Amino acid sequence: MPIAIDVPDWFDADMDIHVQLTITGAGQVFVAAPVVDPQVSWSLLSNLLSFGCTDGISSGMTQISKIFLQHIVDVEVRPFVTQLLVGIMNSVISTLEQSDPQHRTYVMTSLLFSAARGLTITACPVTPLQ
Repeated sequence: MPIAIDVPDWFDADMDIHVQLTITGAGQVFVAAPVVDPQVSWSLLSNLLSFGCTDGISSGMTQISKIFLQHIVDVEVRPFVTQLLVGIMNSVISTLEQSDPQHRTYVMTSLLFSAARGLTITACPVTPLQ
């Protein structure tokens, strides 16, 4: 996600943010963010006119923004995505239970997400103990 950073009285900086979420589940939904990678940079002209100082500043801004963005992803994004997926999972399980002629109780056995296949939820009926 590219973002332009307005820097008063100087050249604007550019920030590229890459966030990767992994979505899995076996009995419950699990969302992780193994990659939160911001990169801050200024133009070559900015670097030349600052005698190379903007390179150091961009490195520092990248490190600070990484901590800040990781917090946002952990506190806001992951719980939001998890809540959405739990709702979808509950809807799928409810549909399976209502469609089952025996009205058995179902549980999610796996949840996988891939860019190629999308969201795949596997649920099976609970086997009663005998």
